[in-house]
Amino acid sequence: MCIVITILGALSMTILRRELIPSISLPAVAVIATNPGASSEQMADMVADPIERNLRTLDNVAGTSAVSQSNVTTVLVEMDYGSDTYRAASQTDVILSRMEDQLPEGTNTQVITGGTGSLPAMIVSASSDHEPFELVRRLDIAVVPDIGSVEGVATVDVLGAPEEIVRLDLDDAAMAEAGLNRGEIISALDDAGLVIPGGQVRDGELQLDISIGNAFADIADLEGLTLIPPGDGATPVSLGEVAQVQRTTADATSISRTDGRDSVTLLITPAVRANYVDISEDVTEILDSSTESIGGNAEFTVVFDQAPFIQESIQGLATEGGWGLLFAVVVIFVFLLAVRPTIITAISIPLSLLFAFIGMLATGTTMNMLSLAGLILAIGRMVDDSIVVIENIVRHLETSKRGKFATIVHATSEVAGAVISSTVVALLVFLPIALVSGIAGELFRPFALTTVVALTGSLLVSLTIVPVLAYWF
Repeated sequence: MCIVITILGALSMTILRRELIPSISLPAVAVIATNPGASSEQMADMVADPIERNLRTLDNVAGTSAVSQSNVTTVLVEMDYGSDTYRAASQTDVILSRMEDQLPEGTNTQVITGGTGSLPAMIVSASSDHEPFELVRRLDIAVVPDIGSVEGVATVDVLGAPEEIVRLDLDDAAMAEAGLNRGEIISALDDAGLVIPGGQVRDGELQLDISIGNAFADIADLEGLTLIPPGDGATPVSLGEVAQVQRTTADATSISRTDGRDSVTLLITPAVRANYVDISEDVTEILDSSTESIGGNAEFTVVFDQAPFIQESIQGLATEGGWGLLFAVVVIFVFLLAVRPTIITAISIPLSLLFAFIGMLATGTTMNMLSLAGLILAIGRMVDDSIVVIENIVRHLETSKRGKFATIVHATSEVAGAVISSTVVALLVFLPIALVSGIAGELFRPFALTTVVALTGSLLVSLTIVPVLAYWF
């Protein structure tokens, strides 16, 4: 049994998913809709209202609300607690795709689910001597795809990078002379540069798609766009004749600097049930190998990483467990004045911990700060049952005239009731915490479950393994 617990416990410890805090899923789905140039009233009437009406058809909807501003509106769908928010988010995507025709042209939507899974696994700052545009281009080629392919990574967002735009400064005098107005130029820009399907052509077994129109490749193409003023006999003019066309950057909505240098930020978001430590190790390896390919004295700085906190918590558990084991061994030896019973009792701590790891894997509990806190708390209680059993066995072996096997069985059964009752009382203290519903339950359930499993393991070890070891040693 010792061997089985040791092997399964060691395997479970390596398989357990590690995260900073327990995964908490808030019962809500948010939709952020943007439409540049729309007023708050337009966003409310033409965007928020239709989205709300359609999203009320989702399952387990408790209520909806919307906040609209110029250019953007946020629709919040509150779900009944316990609902599958990831399924609701998928259904929301389907509903939004079906109602594209109901929304104003140019409306973009994004679905967001709340919870700890939305927290980034890592935030990395990238800086170099390159211009921001060039740095972002190199990152998109050499770094972002590699990080995105790491197992457990959901998205990689680049923040703080200036957005490149094409700016048109219209010449009112030239427009008037050509007989054009702003609306006609906007319509021409909307129609130009579009590539639309034009049918198919078959050549034997080969089927070719036909496209009509050409997309703008550079500023010269845009300047050469032909504008035809209304009216008979109007002279066509190019866009470059009535407007100054230049490539520039949009107004910055975020600025990123690291150690005084302009930089861009890589926001790495984990997928559901991702292993944060594995993500950190793989991403760090990619960053170390990508510095030369970026060039320009490129430097990556990890601004935030959940993995070190997790690893420190695990190291803290090992340290606390080691001290607990040491103190327990010393105290047991002082009272028993025997080496073998002391060693037998000391074995109960690692075996109980390994049993707890098996239980954590079976119940789907992750290794996080709350579950580790439960293990640390249980360490002080793990040796209690074993101490009672081994002390009674030693006392009976010194005074009993029965055989060794019968004496150990009698000594164990004599205190089994007291050991079981004391452990059950401790279990009844923590077990109700695991049954609490709501966010509090999601947060503290790993703590309670881990403590219950660890104490159950210590009880089983004290009544089964400790007597066997006492017989053989």
